[in-house]
Amino acid sequence: MSAKNDKTERYTAEQMRGAGKGKRNRWIMPAGLPAPEPLVPLVDAPPIVDEQMDKARAMDKKRKNKVSSEEILSLYRTPMTLDQVAAKTGLNRTSVHERLQKMGASRSMNILTDIEKALIESVYRERFVSGDGKLESLANEIGRTKAFVCRYAGEVGLTNLNRPCSDELKIGMSARAKANIEANGHPKGMLGKKHSEKTKERISESSSFMWANMSEDEKQAFIDKQYNAKVANGSLRKGIETGDGKKTWKAGWREIGKNRKYYRSAWEANYARVLQWLLEQGQILDWDHEVETFWFEGIKRGVRSYLPDFRVKLLDGSIEFHEVKGWMDSRSVTTIKRMAKYHPHIKLIVRDSTWFKANKQWRGLLPDWESK
Repeated sequence: MSAKNDKTERYTAEQMRGAGKGKRNRWIMPAGLPAPEPLVPLVDAPPIVDEQMDKARAMDKKRKNKVSSEEILSLYRTPMTLDQVAAKTGLNRTSVHERLQKMGASRSMNILTDIEKALIESVYRERFVSGDGKLESLANEIGRTKAFVCRYAGEVGLTNLNRPCSDELKIGMSARAKANIEANGHPKGMLGKKHSEKTKERISESSSFMWANMSEDEKQAFIDKQYNAKVANGSLRKGIETGDGKKTWKAGWREIGKNRKYYRSAWEANYARVLQWLLEQGQILDWDHEVETFWFEGIKRGVRSYLPDFRVKLLDGSIEFHEVKGWMDSRSVTTIKRMAKYHPHIKLIVRDSTWFKANKQWRGLLPDWESK
């Protein structure tokens, strides 16, 4: 450190925030301390602000300016952009720029010192909530605009597009979106509309084809992504993973027997518990969840494939497929009919509400049984 820097008065980070207001300070790092805190302003830096103010007053004496140069310089030191100063004073951008240059007050907004970079990285790595004012404070602290700070953070990979927003920002965003839709209509023109049956079939075909051509690892990654998104946005229903004792029919992860699987309903999970109990009692050889897909060759529209809920291996080595159905809609009826037609050698057993009502004894036998 230079002799000049050795004489520098040292400030804490809190003191520095107050000292840096209203003027551009150059910062140096205290010896032996990690970046970016605490920071040290050079209090014996050249008094460039006073010199510029003198120039500003001299220029105003020569010209009858509508807006004083001193006022322009003060606004520019806030900091403001040239456009913002121009809008505030009612002058054009070129005039503001020329007057600032003549005063020697223009600044290199596109250059950051290492200390400024360290300070920006520190704030971003500590994480913050969008709209909480930290970025504005940071921009004022280093004498830059918020837009400049955000642009630099994006260029070096610090920006996190998934960071949470403050409640005030969410309310504002929602209000603006609603006002825009009300004024200009829905951006995709689908507000209040529904897909046609033909479109639903096309979506179904595309989804089934995609799922059938994914590896087991890809399927697991897809399910993990959906699950993590629900956890992050708070839409995962309680009672499945939170351990609050409440149960729900909604889909979720459960660890039953040998595997941790994603079950689409409490009935499906309960039936897995039944199969696990039968396995432990030696009444079946094995069971698996959603492991084999059957295709309906020649079918071009509607249901083209079927993935049964469970594959069960009986004691004699034969295989059965079990399907849990809370209700039988038209698509489910079509699926079962096509299964019988295209795969007549496969034994498929449907466990519906009738079966669950007739087998209420499982509720008392299995401690983890989920009730609505």
